[in-house]
Amino acid sequence: MTEENSKELEKVDTQKAEDGNTDKENTEEGLGAIPDEVLKGIPLKERKEISRIMMSSSSMMGRMPNPMMEKITPEHIDKILDHAGKSDERAYEDHGTSRKFTLAYVLISIALFIFLTLYLVETNKALYLEILKLAITFVGGFGGGFGIKTYIDRNR
Repeated sequence: MTEENSKELEKVDTQKAEDGNTDKENTEEGLGAIPDEVLKGIPLKERKEISRIMMSSSSMMGRMPNPMMEKITPEHIDKILDHAGKSDERAYEDHGTSRKFTLAYVLISIALFIFLTLYLVETNKALYLEILKLAITFVGGFGGGFGIKTYIDRNR
């Protein structure tokens, strides 16, 4: 049976060579893991089927590498690291700026509260109490919402 397979293979190879189509590498491309002794005992049709199955299973085992990764050079890596460093510096500066604005908002709120307290207590005490109730309700709702969000994020 081995001789018949060899003759069949030679016949197919000869026919393909005459046609200018040498597809032997494509047929046996996925069969690299199988020893040659075992391949010689497998008929051509089954060999093609095994090759097709092995190639399809190998393509499903892992993802194809990103083609851009092959083109990255050490200079590109240096640029990426430089940009990452600059990004970190900008994030640090943004954080500092954010803290400054938060401090300014808190100081403005305290100044507004002190002004309303000094001015409205003497002129219109009922209006001051209503504004104070609204402010406490607003701050309580804001704090409650912030607390709930923090609790949900922490439990995730």
